[in-house]
Formats: sequence, C-alpha cells, structure tokens
Amino acid sequence: MAAEWFLLPNRRGIGDDKHQGLPILRRDSQYLSDCLGAVMKIGLYAGSFDPFQLGHLDIAIRAARLLDSLYIGVGVNPEKHGGLFAPTDRVEMVRQTLNWHLQITPTDVPALNRIQVVQYNTLVNEAADRFGACYLVRGMRASDDFSEEWDLAGVLCKTAPHLEFVHLMARPAHIFERSKYVRQLAMFGSPDLEKFVSPPVAHALQIKFKRSL
Repeated sequence: MAAEWFLLPNRRGIGDDKHQGLPILRRDSQYLSDCLGAVMKIGLYAGSFDPFQLGHLDIAIRAARLLDSLYIGVGVNPEKHGGLFAPTDRVEMVRQTLNWHLQITPTDVPALNRIQVVQYNTLVNEAADRFGACYLVRGMRASDDFSEEWDLAGVLCKTAPHLEFVHLMARPAHIFERSKYVRQLAMFGSPDLEKFVSPPVAHALQIKFKRSL
C-alpha cells in the first residue's frame, strides 16, 4: 500500500522513487494517524540545493530527528536563472549524499529512514500541502538569512497560516558555506571541495566544470 511505503519509518532504502508523483500524501498522513493513534509530524525542507552541501545535509538530519517524516524538496528558484544542475540531477545528488552519509555514519540510520527526496515546481506552501507537510524546515547561517526568513514567514502567514516554521541554526562549521564559493572551488579544481560537499557531489561538480572549461 502506498501509504505504508511513503511514511512508515522502516521502509526499504533511501530516496526510492517507486511512487514519486502520487498526489495522495495528505491522505497517507491521515492513514498513519489512524493506525498509530497520533498526528504525524511531517516536514518539508525546500530549496534549490544547487548543489547540495554538507550544511544542507546537517540541517536535514537534525530536522529528521525532530519530525516523524521529512521531505527534502528540490525546487526551481525563478531568481536563479538556469541553475548549474538540472532539478533531476540535483535530486539524484541529494540521494547519493544521503546514501554516502549512511555508509560513514550508521548511527544516523533512524533519521535517514525518515527522509524522502522529492522534486516540486510550485510555491513552497503548495508543495507542503501536496506532501502533507505542516512544518517548513529552514536553515539559517547569519543575519542576512534571518532577514530573508522573516520576510518569507510574513508572506506565508497570510497565504498559508496553517504552516509552522522550524528554524535551525547552522553549526559553526557550515556558517560560511555558499553555493557561489563551492562553485568557485570546483571551477579552479580546489582540493578542499570535499570539505563543503559529499564525494558524489564533488565528482559531479568536477565533471561539470571540466566540460565547461
């Protein structure tokens, strides 16, 4: 049954897209509520993730520990023209990063088992409704992030008052991570690239910039 595959903690694999695109996830959350006798805490961690960095991974795992189910939503940011990687490639890199982390940190298996990677091309509140999420997970690095999150929260208070925010501060090791810096490191072949991204993402970046040079 689709509901069991999507949201039960002990499903098989990470990032399996066997049922990707089924528009029935809100009904699934109700199904689990009836079975388990409690309201599922479902979150959406949305972003362009171009590319997915170690700081993103840290936020996702910490959020998954707080929630019953977490969707990492790879979206299209209209303010970032084109993007470095296609959305489908970004989805795959997120999945590869989760599997890599699973291999090196088996203690995070409970959190990783709660994570599903999905793609969306709508407003973030519409994506949350589609996946049955009531919590929007947001990572914050510094004061400029706070200002942007404040504005987003103000808009969503009017357009989606049923959603709650879960703001997690970046750990000190990830405060200065920025996509533009990661791209520059990849462009110039820096050996420090894997300090910011997983090996699968570093490999994809190296291939991308070798082709573009």
